[in-house]
Amino acid sequence: VNEDIIPTREEIAQVYKFLVYENGMGHRVFSDRLLKSLIDTRINHNINYVKFRFVLDILNDMKVMSVTEVSKNTFEFEIVKNAQKTSIENSKTYNMLVTNCKV
Repeated sequence: VNEDIIPTREEIAQVYKFLVYENGMGHRVFSDRLLKSLIDTRINHNINYVKFRFVLDILNDMKVMSVTEVSKNTFEFEIVKNAQKTSIENSKTYNMLVTNCKV
């Protein structure tokens, strides 16, 4: 297992901010490939696909947004209003990655 699949706090924050913005514009459903492409362009950084999918799981774990797969590889995002501030260490997915990807 490669440490390159563990998202950084900055990557998670950038994806979250992008989704908050898009959600506010009424854009809530995206294919995974389109969303990844938009995010890569917006943050000027290419997040690999596996890491990107883990970011979505982490955000869902943190309960700052709900991420629902509405059809194969198409997701609906809903920002949780007044979500309690939390840390990525509260995510089961993040902790699993850190534990299993240690070299």
